[in-house]
Amino acid sequence: MEQQLPMPTQWHEKYKVGIAEIDQQHMDLLRHVETIHAMLAHPKLTKTSIRATMREFAEHVKFHFKFEEDLMFYFNFNDYSTHKETHKFLLMQLKKLVEENGDQVSGARRIANFLQSWLVGHISVDDFVYAKQFNQIAGEEYQLFLEHRQGRRDSEGRPATLDDV
Repeated sequence: MEQQLPMPTQWHEKYKVGIAEIDQQHMDLLRHVETIHAMLAHPKLTKTSIRATMREFAEHVKFHFKFEEDLMFYFNFNDYSTHKETHKFLLMQLKKLVEENGDQVSGARRIANFLQSWLVGHISVDDFVYAKQFNQIAGEEYQLFLEHRQGRRDSEGRPATLDDV
């Protein structure tokens, strides 16, 4: 019997952390999870398309984590190391899941469910912690940070991270 997927998580205002760039990235990540869920319902799904979608999602996650970490480092966030380790742990879990059975429909379902749950939990708890501190201290300096990076984009048109600047 085919396992039913939970309803994909839609973006909701309650997920906003108040940092426009991060909020947009969170929206994009949730949209990618929706894409994975939709892909899994396609009758002509191939192992190649599953693996490619999982790898693409992992690249978006890495980009987002790097952007968050750059921001935390730049603004001397109190719990930078712990947050970075949380990101590192998720990436290791994601890599392991994809390597073990990311090209199988059942494996992709587990990965999609895991990502959906992890992402919403991480935004709702961990990201709100740094966002609160960030929004208290950054203010105009964040605008200067963004202006400094304005016009700098990676090969896919996303804003460059500090390593790219």
